[in-house]
Amino acid sequence: MPLYEYQCRRCDVRTEVLQRRLDTPREAVCEACGSRDLERAYTPFATYRSELDQLRELDPKYYRQVDQAMAATPEADPMRHLQRMRSFDSATEPGEPIRF
Repeated sequence: MPLYEYQCRRCDVRTEVLQRRLDTPREAVCEACGSRDLERAYTPFATYRSELDQLRELDPKYYRQVDQAMAATPEADPMRHLQRMRSFDSATEPGEPIRF
């Protein structure tokens, strides 16, 4: 159901009018002074965008900045852990069993 906003030309007050159907225009009356001399006011509206849509619309410069920041920060590279890993066969003694 559309909600329209009208502005009174006499007292400059905005009035909201709920119109149930588009094909039957409703006569708007100012809530403040009762005047019928109203002009339809155009109001901004919001649309829902999911987080994924917002990420898709990011500027490509942002992706470059993130990539450059990660390249400049060695701690951010997940592959750095591979350098510390050893195969199980290279271990001389398995050690004490872990008690849970």
